[in-house]
Amino acid sequence: MADKKNKKKSLLCVLEVLKEYSDKNHILKQSELLDLIDMNYDLKIDRRTLYANVALLKEFGYDISDFSDNGYGYYLGERYFSERDIKTLVTTLQKDEEISDFTKDRIVDKLVSSQSKYRIQELKKKLGLYK
Repeated sequence: MADKKNKKKSLLCVLEVLKEYSDKNHILKQSELLDLIDMNYDLKIDRRTLYANVALLKEFGYDISDFSDNGYGYYLGERYFSERDIKTLVTTLQKDEEISDFTKDRIVDKLVSSQSKYRIQELKKKLGLYK
């Protein structure tokens, strides 16, 4: 039973690690991806499970580049919000005087956190979000 549960869990773990640690400038080798899954979720999966999970995520429309695409490893390409989307939404939000600063900050944090951990820092600098 635990093995079946771990197989289901592994799919989400693969996606979450790709969301947080990868982008086109930060491609993860297979071993790095497997290590991050183990480190972050205390879950060991084999390479065949990784391949199957990536294939399933791609089948469901996630933009994941893999070794066959780039000759190096894995990364999550297109995100829910592009940098341009985020800039537009943040600029519009900051101009709205009816929304509290607390609510604005919460929404901006959610928008920015849709990016990889590397892009979050760059994006916050670009948007002047450091206080």
